[in-house]
Amino acid sequence: GIARGGGGGGGGMAPRIAGDRVLNVAEKPSVAREISRVLSNGHARSREGVSRFNKVWEFPYVVQGRQVTMVFTSVIGHLSNFEFEPGVARWNDVDPKDLFHCRVTKTVANDKVDVANNIKRESRGCQSLILWLDCDREGENIAFEVLRTCREANARMVVLRARFSALSRADADRALNNLVVPNEFESKAVDMRMELDLRLGAAFTRFNTLALQRAGVNLPVDDRGKSVVSYGPCQFPTLGFIVQRKWDIDAHVSEDFWAIKCSHERAGTTAIFEWRRGRLFDHGFAKNLFDMCTRANIATVIDVDGQESKRWPPHPLNTLEMQKRLNRVLRISPEQIMKIAEDLYNDGFISYPRTETDKFPDNFDYDGTLADMAQHAQFGFYANGLINGRFRRPPGGGKDDKAHPPIYPTKLADDAAYAKMRSKNVNMSKVYEFVCRHFLATCSHPAVAMKTHVDIDVAGEAFRATGVMIRERNYLDIYGPGPPDGPRLAPTYDNWGNSTLPTYESGEQFTPVLNFHQGATRAPDYLSEVDLLSLMESHMIGTDATQAQHIEKVVGERGYARKVGDNRLTPTELGEALVLAYDRMGVADMWLPTKRAEMERDVDAAAHNRLNPAEGLRKHLDTMLDAYTRLDRAKNTLTSTVGSFLDGGQAPGGDANAPARGAPAARNAGDTIGNVRNCPGCGGTSKLYSTPGARNIPKFTVQCDVQHCAHRVTLPSCTRRGEVEHESCGQCRGQLCSFRFSEVFLPIGFQHMGRWTGCVFCSRDFAEFARACQNDEPAPRASPVRQAAPAAAARG
Repeated sequence: GIARGGGGGGGGMAPRIAGDRVLNVAEKPSVAREISRVLSNGHARSREGVSRFNKVWEFPYVVQGRQVTMVFTSVIGHLSNFEFEPGVARWNDVDPKDLFHCRVTKTVANDKVDVANNIKRESRGCQSLILWLDCDREGENIAFEVLRTCREANARMVVLRARFSALSRADADRALNNLVVPNEFESKAVDMRMELDLRLGAAFTRFNTLALQRAGVNLPVDDRGKSVVSYGPCQFPTLGFIVQRKWDIDAHVSEDFWAIKCSHERAGTTAIFEWRRGRLFDHGFAKNLFDMCTRANIATVIDVDGQESKRWPPHPLNTLEMQKRLNRVLRISPEQIMKIAEDLYNDGFISYPRTETDKFPDNFDYDGTLADMAQHAQFGFYANGLINGRFRRPPGGGKDDKAHPPIYPTKLADDAAYAKMRSKNVNMSKVYEFVCRHFLATCSHPAVAMKTHVDIDVAGEAFRATGVMIRERNYLDIYGPGPPDGPRLAPTYDNWGNSTLPTYESGEQFTPVLNFHQGATRAPDYLSEVDLLSLMESHMIGTDATQAQHIEKVVGERGYARKVGDNRLTPTELGEALVLAYDRMGVADMWLPTKRAEMERDVDAAAHNRLNPAEGLRKHLDTMLDAYTRLDRAKNTLTSTVGSFLDGGQAPGGDANAPARGAPAARNAGDTIGNVRNCPGCGGTSKLYSTPGARNIPKFTVQCDVQHCAHRVTLPSCTRRGEVEHESCGQCRGQLCSFRFSEVFLPIGFQHMGRWTGCVFCSRDFAEFARACQNDEPAPRASPVRQAAPAAAARG
């Protein structure tokens, strides 16, 4: 039994196979094992390799019409890393600025020497090399690492590249029928990015860490006793999104609004009519409109309109959409989702899970995939329905990375496979079933409903009620909770419910129920992981292969952010302090997404041979060297800002002129809002001051304008606006002040203090509120996985 591959070498795209032994190298041992199994029909012989992790498989095969022995082994990700020359290893002996231009080399990592020796040994007995690395830029870079290592042992090897998306016999055959040459432009683009990340990460990490340690800032330490303040070109913009949202929340000032609520009940069914104006922020105007409606007390039906509405199935599944949908429903992190998806791919159950593509190729084998799914114990009924006439070819979206198709199921899981999945990870079977259900949903017709609008008029004000009656559930039977008559499916990834309206006719009148509703605008929520992934994608921060890792590093490994509430992300004290410090030092573009996005655009240009990688590297290193110079001049701002967060005040050795967090306004700084009263301590004038804080959120104080007078009232940090009124206090004859406080941060029991007018010196209510705010103010906190720094923090 010799398995046979097809003839042809990709239409002249690649050289012909040479010799009778062909070395095949995969990116992971599990991929080598699975491809060997499917190509040999389970008859491949295995033996131990030089590396105990990388076995070697052999089996006969026919490639390009030539009978050969396939020798299949693997690496474990990257073989080589960029490293600095040995002389720059000691942090305290080298200026971090030198890391921008000192020599770097790409060499085999110490822990990969056996892996490299394994493929060298196998190369000596083979005349051709087929590279089975993942079909993305990172995989192309690893392919060239393997190529160079193999040619050290056998310089005359013929080298070809297999491009595949699933560990199935059909995909492996297709790859061998269409062998190509590896893409050197993509590999060099990855080298460009890797060198940039090494130099920038090392230089700015050393700058941060050494500056803060030497200033005596009480840095948190990790579980190895190190206090390293890391900078990453992707991680900092990721953190920036989280911090920016917190600042948006802090800056939010709640605004009251008013709306008219209208409803009507008939025959046991209630219709809710939405006011066409939505809401108004002018109480007087809104109340006048409401009074007009209540006086009229008659609603006239203006129009009843019914039309068909469709709810469309999702596009075929790409990496980002898989992470977002599973995170939203299963509440597992994007990185965990990707680990599970990788395991499913390595076991042959789904196609390659790192893809931007959301449109299947024209020659995709829908029939074969549906035939497999038709045997599924739970979803088989639906796949059979698609096979028997309900199939719709997915139109797809507009994304195509030219490397992999969308994610789809490649193998049916039986009971034994399900048991194995559950033993590995409790969520593994759920991720597999999601991929199956998503694929079946994309091959389905849209849900169809009759949507009815009823428009009414009350005293000239327009209202509308909307009703929905589902006629055809279609894709919702597999993507939602299942067909009404079963089987029921869980969890639900999409749904569309009925909302019934009473029957109305144009021109009829009825008496509505009217209510005057008061509400207030709310601050936005903290970012969820889904929100963060979307921002990273839209701003080109990371790739589909790395975005989840960047989030995990920011939240877990670095301790710059943490999860709160319903899977939301908020910065830790250290995370917010770093972003604020970089902002104050005039290099905000190092935490904003713009600079990294420009790097990614140039990496893409290099991958398409539109930019020389050496020129791109030089351009970005020059730009970041300029940023480093600015940071170095302003390092006192870094130490004082971070110190004020972590130490609760001025950092030792910091800039005495830099405003510490929560510090009162200086006498000669800030804006004077108005005079409040004569100072009872020295006879000077107590004034209401506003000074800028983080991201221009103002800080308010009432204090004497005499230089050394200590008479001062500091307003709570939740203060957002302040004014001096014309009215005076009956007790001290000072001017009353009006303040608005962020309702998000009001202490429990003081929700009525959103807006307050009174005397800050005489009011008992204000004194109690200020004390409650002070008690409610969170203490500086470290990352959950870190302890307080020891007296002698570790260096480098």
